[in-house]
Amino acid sequence: MMWEVFTVSERRVSTEEVLSKVVSEFKVIKGKESINRVIEFAVLFDASNSNPNGSFPENMPREIPGTGQIYVTQESYKKRGKDALRNVLEDKGLYEEQPRGEIFDKVTMWVSGRAVDPTIRFEEIVGTGVSVKKGKNKVKVDKMEEWAMPYFLSSAIDAISFGAVVPVMGNINLTGPIQVIDAVSVHPVEIIPEGGTAAFTTGEEKGQRSTRQEYKVGYALLSGGGVFLPGYLNDSVFSSESESVRGIKIRNFFTAHHLEVWIRAIWTGFATQYMTTSKNIRPVALIVAEYDGWYIKHFLARKMQEILWSMLKDRKPAGITDISDEIIGTVERIKSDIPDVRIWTMKSVIDIPGADDGEEIILR
Repeated sequence: MMWEVFTVSERRVSTEEVLSKVVSEFKVIKGKESINRVIEFAVLFDASNSNPNGSFPENMPREIPGTGQIYVTQESYKKRGKDALRNVLEDKGLYEEQPRGEIFDKVTMWVSGRAVDPTIRFEEIVGTGVSVKKGKNKVKVDKMEEWAMPYFLSSAIDAISFGAVVPVMGNINLTGPIQVIDAVSVHPVEIIPEGGTAAFTTGEEKGQRSTRQEYKVGYALLSGGGVFLPGYLNDSVFSSESESVRGIKIRNFFTAHHLEVWIRAIWTGFATQYMTTSKNIRPVALIVAEYDGWYIKHFLARKMQEILWSMLKDRKPAGITDISDEIIGTVERIKSDIPDVRIWTMKSVIDIPGADDGEEIILR
């Protein structure tokens, strides 16, 4: 079975049309032809008096032993982007949690935030396109229609973009063309313990409230980001022998709008969300590089981390009040290797001459 030409058009979600209603024009990437080029991006954000990424068992910020740095997992800040995008899609009536293979003018997300068996989640998305057997201790797919996986790839915009493990006909590992790395602080960070009392009593003694312990950072400037690899679009990237997916290519389903939307969504996740456990987080700068090729050459996100660390590792957090010069210097060094580099900043945080205003790329 070959999917060079997608023939089951009546079963395909009009993803590009849906996402174009969220972003009417390209600003982060140059246009539809950008998915034939490598796109690297780095995002700088800071956290003040908060815990940007808790870690079990004590809900402490995640530390890098020996350096004094903290880090935020790519899953953590990518989830902020997913939540921000879902909120925008829902506000515009463009999101459907359980399309069941029948809805073609909305999109969904494979990882929707609910606690659900992945096989059941796949059934929620493709509906009658899959036959599911529910045993005593296990749920498995018994049969899949030829249109089910194309429908899934068209509708589940996070799976097609970032990858997924889909429990169909044995696990199908899908590698997405957008890959994101952990964000790290570009200077040593002090972790501050903070005690407090719970909002409610324990019930053991009337009026007696329980105590709690929290851990925060006073201030941290972090750098993360990722890369879009067009080489992943042309190959069959499923690790499966199933005839149902053999020969399917991501290019038939992934559009330039996916790329534009997700980079904006990650930025928006920092700019618009305010949560008790990780509040006081804001975007500082977004740097995007674009060049011809199939695979990564420059590691922009990694370079931003390394160069800024070399500049700031001896400074205390209280001394990092304005890093305009450091960001300009870092981007100038990178431009010697990659001429096509663009930068957006939040002017309320940092104002760099020649940079675009980051407010323009927030999803609304």
